[in-house]
Amino acid sequence: MYEHAYAYLHERRRWMRYQAYRRQHLPIGSGITEAVCKIVFTQRLKRSGMAWTKEGGQVILDLRVIWLSGVWDAVHQRYLASQPLPAISVKMAQGAPHEQLAA
Repeated sequence: MYEHAYAYLHERRRWMRYQAYRRQHLPIGSGITEAVCKIVFTQRLKRSGMAWTKEGGQVILDLRVIWLSGVWDAVHQRYLASQPLPAISVKMAQGAPHEQLAA
């Protein structure tokens, strides 16, 4: 049992340089990860009465991460730029008068 545990830790020692991580002010605990899971997943997906398909939940999570990351406007602009422009009719392009609609 000891040999198995030692071999496991020895194989992963390059990822366990905790003193060096602390000197770089990097988090080494799970607290930050748990907090992010609560903010991203729990607060949005586990509200009362909600049910999600896997695909629908993924879309919501993608949008939530974009929003929480502060890049919503940039992502939205890129999305809009990636969409084809709507086709206009030939009459409108030639300056034909528009039909008036009733209010």
